[in-house]
Amino acid sequence: MRKKNYLFLSILSIMLLSGCSSQMPAGAMGGDMEATVTVEVREIETGSISETYYAVGTLQAEQEYEITSDARGNVEDIYINEGDQVSPGTILFSINYAEDIESMEISKKQSELSVEQNRISMENKLDSYNRSKELFDGGILAQVDLDDAELSYNQARLTYEQSQSILESITNQLNTAYNDARVISPISGLVGSIDISKGELYSGATAMTIVDINSIVIQTQVSDKVINKCEVGQQANICIPSISEDALIGTVKSIGLTKDDLSSSYPVEIVLANEGLLLKPGMYAEVYLELEKHEDAIIISKQAIVTEDDLSYVFLAEEDKAKRVAVTTGIEDGKNIEIIGDIQEGDFLIIEGQKFVDDGQSISIPGSTEDEKANTEQVPAQDNQSE
Repeated sequence: MRKKNYLFLSILSIMLLSGCSSQMPAGAMGGDMEATVTVEVREIETGSISETYYAVGTLQAEQEYEITSDARGNVEDIYINEGDQVSPGTILFSINYAEDIESMEISKKQSELSVEQNRISMENKLDSYNRSKELFDGGILAQVDLDDAELSYNQARLTYEQSQSILESITNQLNTAYNDARVISPISGLVGSIDISKGELYSGATAMTIVDINSIVIQTQVSDKVINKCEVGQQANICIPSISEDALIGTVKSIGLTKDDLSSSYPVEIVLANEGLLLKPGMYAEVYLELEKHEDAIIISKQAIVTEDDLSYVFLAEEDKAKRVAVTTGIEDGKNIEIIGDIQEGDFLIIEGQKFVDDGQSISIPGSTEDEKANTEQVPAQDNQSE
């Protein structure tokens, strides 16, 4: 009785092992060369593939101007608001320092009077010199007296010219004061910030900023692995989610040479035309930098590659067998990858089931002629029940 039990258990064990092995995928136990594995294939095609680097950044105005004034005094009025569009000559704000202007106006009047007095004195000295010269030519006046008359004239002329310079200087100061009292914009742009308030004492600090947003720059960063693939002047696709799903074209303006210790990356600045002035400083931007592009490359899905011991392989379908081919990988775009090896356009690549086959493995391709023939041969002939 005990021998029968042993015999029954042995048979049961063999049946269980046989059943388990039939359900395991081919190749899971080293690749069963006799088993047929169902696979899915795709014909290999050539095309272009680009290696693209993804980064993010924020928009900034390419040029920003700080508005200051030499005038000192209380802010009399502010004529613009933040976000306003201004152009050269637009009055931004005014400063009330009438006491200084009044003092300069008094000085100007005094200087004008001095110039007039010095002019009269110079002309008188010139007349005196001319009379002395006539007397000297007639032998009536001595040389020393003529020299004294000439010296007096030259001194009067110098005094007159000096008073003219003083008047010109005061006039320029007064004109500057008038202009500084009404500060105007030197450029076209948007008012970015206003740092003064009406009535407060202005002491010469930055009063406001004006940003030129006709062109926008994007400040982003790239890793040290791709920094040497970036070039000034290369194009970049820019996506501004808050504006549109369509990509805009930017150009790399500058590439930093100093690595940021915190992010372990290098700064890159991309300039972007701002047509319609829709782009605003501070907006979030997604950057796609095309680092490298290959034409007429053999491109496959990254999932079709099998890696073993740091070597890469793909499996081709040749009739009803799988053929393992060693390949070298090239650039990738995140989903697809370029491969180089004994493979060419028109070959059939196994894209599903490649992990369960081995070199020379029998394969079945659903929908193929060979597969339909095999299915037909496996269907048993039906008995003629009517006989």
